[in-house]
Amino acid sequence: MSSQPAPVTFEHLLDGLGTGVPEPRLSWTLPAGTGAQVAHEIETVRDGVTERTGRIANSRQILVPWPGRPLASRERAVVRVRVWTADAPAAPSAWSEPAAVETGLLRPSDWLARPVGPAWPEDPDSDRRPARVRKDFTLAGPVARARLYVTAHGLYETEINGRRIGDDTLSPGWTVYGERLRYYTYDVTAHLAEGANTLGAWLGDGWYRGRLGWERGGKRGTYGRQVALIAQLELRLADGTRQIVGTDGSWLAATGEILAADLVVDSLGQHSKCIEQLRSQGARIDAYLEPSACAYYCRHYQLDKAAASQPRGGTGTNIDYLIAGLFFADADTFSIAFTCREDDEQMKATLRSPDGFDRVCSQIPGLARWTVGAQPLTRVLGGAGLKNRWQHFSKRASEQVLGYFPVGDSHIQTNPIYGRGCSMAFVQAHALADSLAAEADPAQRSLRYFAQAKHLLKAHFDFCVTGDRTFLARTKRSQGEALDFRDRVLLAAYDNVIPTLDQDRTIAREWLRGQQMLEAAPPAKVLATFWLVALRILFGRFSTRKPLALAPPPPRDVLLEVAGVSRQS
Repeated sequence: MSSQPAPVTFEHLLDGLGTGVPEPRLSWTLPAGTGAQVAHEIETVRDGVTERTGRIANSRQILVPWPGRPLASRERAVVRVRVWTADAPAAPSAWSEPAAVETGLLRPSDWLARPVGPAWPEDPDSDRRPARVRKDFTLAGPVARARLYVTAHGLYETEINGRRIGDDTLSPGWTVYGERLRYYTYDVTAHLAEGANTLGAWLGDGWYRGRLGWERGGKRGTYGRQVALIAQLELRLADGTRQIVGTDGSWLAATGEILAADLVVDSLGQHSKCIEQLRSQGARIDAYLEPSACAYYCRHYQLDKAAASQPRGGTGTNIDYLIAGLFFADADTFSIAFTCREDDEQMKATLRSPDGFDRVCSQIPGLARWTVGAQPLTRVLGGAGLKNRWQHFSKRASEQVLGYFPVGDSHIQTNPIYGRGCSMAFVQAHALADSLAAEADPAQRSLRYFAQAKHLLKAHFDFCVTGDRTFLARTKRSQGEALDFRDRVLLAAYDNVIPTLDQDRTIAREWLRGQQMLEAAPPAKVLATFWLVALRILFGRFSTRKPLALAPPPPRDVLLEVAGVSRQS
């Protein structure tokens, strides 16, 4: 078996172009089944000069120090490695395939470019149209080598002669803008030609000045108010002539066909003009909307050591006046969420208070075992005004919002108490990837995406809507309020079906299909499950077996009194 190493990587990066350190560390792997490495030798070639380290007795293969003098800015080297292994200690392996590394601009003085951006006044509190910046230039001969170094305040997408550069997105990423800017390096030799050329870029708000956070559609301008591009194109022509085209005051700026772009899009139109802008372009956007009539409150905790060792079973508690959700996360953290009626002002006031929230948890046995001794990590989050909303951006081929694929709350909203909010976005992201890969026509992409999202998520959406309706019916019954026909149907289903979940795994599995966003079962299986539920209910009517006795939750007024709220008069 050959023990030839895989090509060397630099600083764990897939590509060595544009590395930002003068002494990049090297890593390599050996084929499966090869004996342990006992020694290695590294070869570097720079400017036609070959250097070898000689045999070094060492088993290290990860982040091995750079073997020679540091690289200078823009310098390129080609590296190979060969190894000696325990099963052939006297004979070296074949050399690995060559791997190239090339540094970027390592010193601040290497940058000659200056920031450029929109040349017009902008309203910092509005959805600003992305700017396009560009520079025309002429090359006197064929290009031998060209490198483009780019960064931005905000996000960028660059083009040369109308052709996009790279396949990365959301570049240059999120950083501590006041201390550093990450930049990318691109080999653009093939994009340029002798004669007239144009370098341009789109600019987006990104993390720099776009919306961050969730309250009121996100906060703008966290790091700054003005987006800007910094780009430096360095060329070497075939005759050896060097030329630099950098951003400066001679660049042009204008808006394009994109109306708005942000990381957090308020597609409901509550705190932005997103929907208004789409409709102004002729888009038809319909929405199914049903107020939840529930309020939601949540708090995050760190488990104490004693509780962390307990088996983690159960997901919460369902009381006639309160729904509690328990969600475990990484690093021994968890969250508790409550839903109450939106018009229950006493309960809402109690849950909004950190002390009241914790006292409510202490009175519910299924929660108290986790919150006792736990350290709160956040304030109480949430509020009222929840809605079950499904926005339709594409129904028929003649009514399209082309190129717009809402994901998450911008498409579907439900009461967060049922969980799966983030999971819905992941499901939609996979549906979007499938649609983009399967269809080239924009209209068919939209139709396919929305059809697939409906197929995957409609059952869960309906589950959440029914969950809210059933909870409200239960609160009405517990407080002696009048029940309408729908309330009675929901209560009959709840009272009879829920007990069967603990009695039959098949019923529980089909119930969870809606809750967990699993694909719907075939019609024959749905019908069989229906009859199984009916038989279980009938059996329960005549059964003498007593249900499992659980500790009853405290009455609503008692819980509120313990939480520091006086009894209702």
